[in-house]
Order: sequence, then structure tokens, then C-alpha cells
Amino acid sequence: MILRRVFVLGLSLSAVTASVACSAEESGTATTGSTQASTSTSSVAQELSIPAELPLSGLIAEPCNVLPESTLSSYGYDRVGTELSETSDLGRDLEDLSGPTCGWNAEDDAGSQVLSVTLVERGAGHAVEAFETARSHHRDEVLQLWEETTVSGYPAAYWGVRDNRDRGDCSVLVAVSNKAVVSVMTSYYFDDPKRACGDAEELAEDIIRNLEEGA
Repeated sequence: MILRRVFVLGLSLSAVTASVACSAEESGTATTGSTQASTSTSSVAQELSIPAELPLSGLIAEPCNVLPESTLSSYGYDRVGTELSETSDLGRDLEDLSGPTCGWNAEDDAGSQVLSVTLVERGAGHAVEAFETARSHHRDEVLQLWEETTVSGYPAAYWGVRDNRDRGDCSVLVAVSNKAVVSVMTSYYFDDPKRACGDAEELAEDIIRNLEEGA
């Protein structure tokens, strides 16, 4: 059962990547087009107001340590996660935002919900580039959902190739430093779809708190 559900999680994340790629091709922003979009927005890039630089370097090698077991259990997730392929989450079309990813199933197979967290740390200015690329994709209708907000004072956005929040799927992207972003994805909240975004944002807050404490 556990292996089956982790496999399903992997498929759901891969579907996001495939959808981004296909949508980009349809709108003419794939390959050279995506490069042009990144170039065209770089001159008007909006600086992100980041309260403090929170490095991810200590967690990149072990993404499943990003959340304590007690926190995972309190949200109804297994205490032990499974590291997934780093190409399975956000997709290379979003300014190479793939990175180490960990996934968790519902605790004791009691529900359908799954969680994934992706950690991305690149060179200086990567967070701004990532947000600008996503904004460009949203303008080009590659991303149906790009709704900016803040999480614990850090720049963030709800995002998705499709806006499936009413179906219990929610993704939050947070810039935790000038060069690092964290993605929190909650999926398959069939019993209570509205709780998906609440959990995603609260889990992102927990991650920020752990990073501030030097997790």
C-alpha cells in the first residue's frame, strides 16, 4: 500500500512537469521561447523583500529532514518520507526549479492526502529569476494559477498549471533567500479540499521556523 501510494505521488508530480512542458509548447514559450521570456523580464525584475537569508545547504542532501516527525504527525502524515526524483516536481521549464524532493503519505493509510516538499538553491538572484519566470508563464497562460502572497513575511505564491484548489490540490512556492526557494505541495484532500491550502501554508511556515532555528 505504501509503495503504491508513493508511486501515485510520483506520478502526480510528473504530471505537473508534463503539463508545464506541453502548455509551454502550445503557447510558444518552450525551449528558445522560455529563454526569451526570462531575458525579457530580467530588466524589469521586481526585487523580493526577504526578511532574512535562510540557507538550504544543510538540507539539500537530506530533504526528508526538512520537517520534524512530530510536525508531520500532527498534520496526519507518516513520520518517514520517501526521497523522490529531483526532476519530478516543478519542472525544468520554470527556470530549472527542480531540486531534492521528499514525499509523505497519509499516516497509517488513513486517508488519501499526500505531501511533497522541494528544495531549490542556486546562485545569487535565483529566487527573483524564478518568480519572474513564473509571472511570465502566468501572463502567457502556461500557469493558470499564480497568486502572490507572503508566508511568515517571506515572498510566496500559490501556483499551478491548473487551479485545482477546489479539488484539494494546493502548491505554495516560498522564496527563503536571494538564491533559494521552497515548494510545498499538498494533494488529494478529497475529504476536505479547503484544508489543502491551509495545510500547505502552515507547513511552509513550519519549514521557515525550522530554518530560522537552524534546522
